[in-house]
Amino acid sequence: MFCDIDLDARGRQIGALRLVHSDDRHAFGHVPVPIAVLAGTSGPTVLLAAGNHGDEYEGQAILLALIHELDPDALAGRVIVLPGLNRPAVAASTRVSPLDGMNLNRAFLNGAPPGPTRTIAAFVETVLPSCALVADLHSGGSTAIYADAALATRTSDTDLHAANLAAARATRLPVIQVLGATSSTTSLNSACAAAGVPMVAMELGGGGRIDRRSLTRGREAVLGLLAHAGLMCGSVPPPAAQRMVALKHPQSAVVVPSDGIVEPIVTAGDSVVAGEAVAVLHHWREPRRPPLRLCANLSGLVLAVAARGRLEPGDHAALIAEDVEEDA
Repeated sequence: MFCDIDLDARGRQIGALRLVHSDDRHAFGHVPVPIAVLAGTSGPTVLLAAGNHGDEYEGQAILLALIHELDPDALAGRVIVLPGLNRPAVAASTRVSPLDGMNLNRAFLNGAPPGPTRTIAAFVETVLPSCALVADLHSGGSTAIYADAALATRTSDTDLHAANLAAARATRLPVIQVLGATSSTTSLNSACAAAGVPMVAMELGGGGRIDRRSLTRGREAVLGLLAHAGLMCGSVPPPAAQRMVALKHPQSAVVVPSDGIVEPIVTAGDSVVAGEAVAVLHHWREPRRPPLRLCANLSGLVLAVAARGRLEPGDHAALIAEDVEEDA
């Protein structure tokens, strides 16, 4: 992979990372991964990424608009924008890359074998040491709808953990999810932690379409992060009311026990108590069976709900995140 623009030049540049790959479709040539750099006066570098999973659209729309809306001359620093990071998956509207079947957000820190997905992750890793802050915009994709949330990784480095939480607060999104023991160790979050770079991920809606409220919140969150990093001038808004939660164990998932049509009862962002029904499972293969109420195993916030109407055994009807204290 090589880049066709100068990452150190001033002004607005929009180009591509050229991912060299040879298969039945790409015997010769390259896969272009879009990249933009907006650079003003000297200052910190912020990396913004979306399309880590190709079927997550809110972040892609936000960043594709911002590369044209932001004025480089008004920036005290540099913004590197990767609006369709997993370009092969974006083109196919899939979660994983059709080139090698790999999940980009599990390919960092050598989490995937050599191939196109690992090559994209490796490029990002080379940029991280120059960054003061990283943001990775996600959503529930085609399979889930998330409450709008900022995700902050808990690290053994207390200063870095504090910086991650500060960035999450700067998004002013209504939920902060603290990532811990149940999170992937080969995600972009983990790569930033290994590099000692403050990072915040976001979950913004989902369902295989763009939710207008999530889009607006996400755009404001990105602008808030740029101001937080010192790239943009302006008054700092007062602290927002944000609920801090975490997924602590497998019981957080309300799992579907059999194939069926799932009727939701709750919406992402709702509060529930243990034993409360979150969905009803209708047995379409066995209509003589009465509907089954699927209940929360614990009390907390409905962090995500399934976007699909028909689910199979092992699928999640909902994710319930428990409230946590900042120092928990």
